[in-house]
Amino acid sequence: MDLSIQEVDVPKASHELGLVSRLNAEAVGEPGKRTFRLLVDSAVGSAVLWLEKEQLLELSLSIKRAAAMIEEEESEASLTQSASSSGDMSVEFKIGKQSIEYDREARIFRFWNHDIEAGEEEEATLVFEATSAQVSDLSEEGLRVCASGRPICPLCHQPINPEGHFCDRSNGHPSDASERLE
Repeated sequence: MDLSIQEVDVPKASHELGLVSRLNAEAVGEPGKRTFRLLVDSAVGSAVLWLEKEQLLELSLSIKRAAAMIEEEESEASLTQSASSSGDMSVEFKIGKQSIEYDREARIFRFWNHDIEAGEEEEATLVFEATSAQVSDLSEEGLRVCASGRPICPLCHQPINPEGHFCDRSNGHPSDASERLE
């Protein structure tokens, strides 16, 4: 029997925050002109990760699907994370690519975040870890943040701006057109 040891490519990161004490999603600005970000703090440092609304929505939905498949193995004691002040490291960038993995042995989620300006580099810009409870809270918060924007037109499914909305599906007629004709 021939046994050989093969090296496995372990992804690397420019910055590692370790287990986070804070993981939040928020929107900045007025509906229709909002930008979205994740705020991450740990004992090592902090990060502000900018992303598109669609990325935040997909992240939130992916987390919900993953959580549904993972058995809840953590005890109440391990779900609570003590808040600690941030260390010296501070990172801010726009996410181009993000991947998430679940470590069953450690019972944590690991987030691999790639800066959009880094191109197709294999090395992640930032890696951090979070508990199942933190990730579940992030999912719920992300869904709330995405839903708190402009209302969606029931006909064309496009956002309705505060100054009005021209809907192609209504043939260009406003909803109150019949009232104006009387």
